[in-house]
Amino acid sequence: MNSVIDNFLHFNELVQLFRIVIACLLGAAIGFEREKYGRPAGLRTHMIVCVASSLAMLVSIYGFEGGDPARLAAQVISGIGFIGAGAIITRGDKDITGITTASTIWICAIIGLACGNGYYFGAIIATISALVILTCFNWLENDLSKKRKYKSNVVAIIKYDAKVIDRVKSLLDESKVVLTSLDYRNTTYEGEKVVRVTLDIDKHVQVQELNELLMNFDKEFEMYQCKVSASEVASKTRKEKK
Repeated sequence: MNSVIDNFLHFNELVQLFRIVIACLLGAAIGFEREKYGRPAGLRTHMIVCVASSLAMLVSIYGFEGGDPARLAAQVISGIGFIGAGAIITRGDKDITGITTASTIWICAIIGLACGNGYYFGAIIATISALVILTCFNWLENDLSKKRKYKSNVVAIIKYDAKVIDRVKSLLDESKVVLTSLDYRNTTYEGEKVVRVTLDIDKHVQVQELNELLMNFDKEFEMYQCKVSASEVASKTRKEKK
């Protein structure tokens, strides 16, 4: 397949142009899926990574006669890590997002190298495989995630006023987060009269739902302190099997 396409194009310039274009299109296919879900690195990032790595491979092949093309390719594979690391966001000890996007950036770099080297078959198969994994296995990952059960605990120290508890309850009613218990008591903090509110959440909670609740707390109340802790506990199905 590779030799047939290259022989049809005849000229080195057309071969190089075709390889860059096909890299751009394959990168766009993966980038579109990431863009659709609003990920940190989207359509343009994946296209640029694919084109850049393809060009790096072409420079290795045509720019250095008698050189080793694999050397520059190896540098691309190791160097792409700084972009992937930038796509990974850490929130607290356990909430890590962007790993899938970082992996798609990495595979785009490999696909670009394959296109630059004229290995079209491998590049196309890798792109199709990546798209199948990203789209068809998303539901399975979500289903497995929902079977895990988390226990979250939020402790907020809020400046006291007569209606603070009513406002807290109203805010919780509007929230999508389901509580297992709500505890509050009047106390003092650094000489100020405050209310210590403790929320226990014992269900699978989406990170964005919990973040939204905390942001609403921050907007609505004058808080002196807010601590969040979370731990994974055994699911009901596991307990029943035991």
